[in-house]
Amino acid sequence: TKKLLQEQWYMTLGNHDCLGNVSALYQFADAHPKWTMKPFYKHVQELPDKTQKLSIFVLDMCTFVCASSNDEENEKPDNFRCDGLWRDTATRRKEMIAWLDQELRLTNCADEWCIVAGHWPIFSFGGNGPTNVLIKELLPLLQKHHVAIYFSGHDHNMQHITIRNNSGTAATTQFFVSGTGGFRLHPELKDVIAEEAKMLNQGV
Repeated sequence: TKKLLQEQWYMTLGNHDCLGNVSALYQFADAHPKWTMKPFYKHVQELPDKTQKLSIFVLDMCTFVCASSNDEENEKPDNFRCDGLWRDTATRRKEMIAWLDQELRLTNCADEWCIVAGHWPIFSFGGNGPTNVLIKELLPLLQKHHVAIYFSGHDHNMQHITIRNNSGTAATTQFFVSGTGGFRLHPELKDVIAEEAKMLNQGV
């Protein structure tokens, strides 16, 4: 544990974080050099073979999923997990999506590893997916810019999902859900996903 605390951590908000004091979380990150967390940011790291770089783009999904997608700030989101959650404004949401589009355009994702990460899954068999707004607004960006992986959490299990293009071939982007742990302590959706859950690693 002591060794892990010396590693650099790259964080993002989850729905449980957005039930609390989000400003305090960002202030904590500002005060601790080993803890990186901003509303949206990019981290670039050289791979061990030193021939390529890994670019990770991290998004605030409380805002992406729960904030209004238009100028009607009071529009109710269609995701039930948004009830009672903090989220930033529609304007800030537009800035984040435009930022991601521009940063991906400036990065050669066809020849380098590009990963986008956010708490909400685009696809999931664990009860919290698919997420319609992400299919509509995030998935096209990932496909357009040849992003290799979308990492998410939210559902309390492990999943690796591949989707197919209209031609029947596997799409470029692979989807990973890594929210293992606490599944048995999470009562909602259990009946709905009972059969699917048997096939998924639920951790401890």
